[in-house]
Amino acid sequence: MNHIFISYSRQNNDYASALANRLLAEGFDVWIDDRIDYGDDWWQTIVKAIRECAAFVVIMSPDSDESRWVQREVTIADELRKPTYPLLLAGDVINSKNWMIYVRTQYIDVTDGSQPHAAFYDDLARHAPRAPQPGHLVTQDEGAAVNEPAPIVIALSAPVTTALSVPAAIPRAAQGRVRAAAIIGALLVIVVLIVLLTRTDPPAVVTAPTLTPSPSMSPTSAPITPTATSSATPTPIPTSGAQSALYPAPLANYDLVRAFRLTEPVNLGWSLAADTGEPVRAGPNGGEVNWTLVCTNCTPEQPSTISQGLALNDASVFGDIGWGFGYGTLTVIIYDDQQLPIATKNRIAAAFDTNDAPIYVHCLYAHLAEIRTAESEILEPDQIFATVGSTGAATGSFLHLECRWSAQRSDVTWTQLSANVFDPAWLFTLEPA
Repeated sequence: MNHIFISYSRQNNDYASALANRLLAEGFDVWIDDRIDYGDDWWQTIVKAIRECAAFVVIMSPDSDESRWVQREVTIADELRKPTYPLLLAGDVINSKNWMIYVRTQYIDVTDGSQPHAAFYDDLARHAPRAPQPGHLVTQDEGAAVNEPAPIVIALSAPVTTALSVPAAIPRAAQGRVRAAAIIGALLVIVVLIVLLTRTDPPAVVTAPTLTPSPSMSPTSAPITPTATSSATPTPIPTSGAQSALYPAPLANYDLVRAFRLTEPVNLGWSLAADTGEPVRAGPNGGEVNWTLVCTNCTPEQPSTISQGLALNDASVFGDIGWGFGYGTLTVIIYDDQQLPIATKNRIAAAFDTNDAPIYVHCLYAHLAEIRTAESEILEPDQIFATVGSTGAATGSFLHLECRWSAQRSDVTWTQLSANVFDPAWLFTLEPA
């Protein structure tokens, strides 16, 4: 499909409905729902609608900032790299819990309740088809596809024009049938809500696996899909002890040459080009060195596979611990649950089924020239623990930064956390250290 997906809080229903009507009038197809929980099937439909949308519009407000549904939708759109158009309806982006991810995005201020200006729709047309006639409300088709009641945010009884026409009066002879149908529909909705509210399904339990310490890492591994398909809504995370701001980048001087990407060409972290010897710093609340690995095949004169005559994608390198499984000299730092920014914890909880477990972030820093710490060492805030290099499968001097989360701080291998990989932008900004 080539529709526009609107993400919003139910408390902002009036504005969202008006926006949908305006988009339809402008010739766009629109997907919007009324935030009623229709169960797993409906959540799968929402995920499918985001996956297939041409553009993603999110209405930012204090209500949507608190909405787990909205944050899960935002997370999925972000993972899929959907063109995103934030509209600030109320509140403050800087002081919000989750909207800091859009601080570098040109969001539109609609705090006066107005609809976006004409340039907004012209820009949307760069990603989504725009017809000369009114668009189509895609949600109704999706609702029918899963045999669920159609969303009731917008009721359009006639083609949309710039000035919406008033529906014709219902003939008196048909009014009785309409009332009866409405009563039956209302009763069905009440029954569904009662069933949903009285469900007693036991919560899933997080089992902390005990794992061996040997990692298995490959920069060319297949894309990893986060487990963001459950309809369970996570409980809000306590904010005591956690900081509000994201971490600065671990380097002071660098260029972002490759961002996080789950589709081809896959990159499971950030690639930050920097001079050899550039200091690498820990987060502003410190951390703990989980484990380190020194590239024994690397030499000061020939630190990389290429410098020793091997192909960059030589498969044997990624199974060789002497090459650090392709990552060269590396270290993994753990950032404790109480050290993490609130926004980071909210993003992880929204994208994965954390089941209210503690969140520990394991960050891998790879292709290092040297490591200045030892395993189990507690790092001071902003401590320099390594320097940038070009060890392992590298074409130049750069830092590979990759992050995964765990419900426990130790006794897990990097491989075991492969399904828990996430964009470093959830924890770090691109502001230099």
